[in-house]
Amino acid sequence: MAIDLISLTLRPQGLRPMAGSGAASPNPGAGNATEMMGSFKDVLAGMVGNADQLQKQSQEMTQQLATGQITNVHDVMIAAEKAKMAMQLTLAIRGKLLEAYQALQQLR
Repeated sequence: MAIDLISLTLRPQGLRPMAGSGAASPNPGAGNATEMMGSFKDVLAGMVGNADQLQKQSQEMTQQLATGQITNVHDVMIAAEKAKMAMQLTLAIRGKLLEAYQALQQLR
């Protein structure tokens, strides 16, 4: 099993510009909050899913290395580092979201 060495990027796939950006909208803010919330939810779900997939791939490759099915240690180490970086990014985003939520709670 070979892995794509460039598949891990810090920009989540599926991230698209917000509707109405760049052009003046006759009614700014109408519908944008709902669109942004759906888009933000999709981006977060995609990032968590990507981190989970990379972790599973890393575990599978490690097991294949241990059983002798894979002999290239470099590919296994790269997969493990990708999974580690994706998990660190996910945890960092979670931490920032919690900080923002707590700051909003203090404003009340």
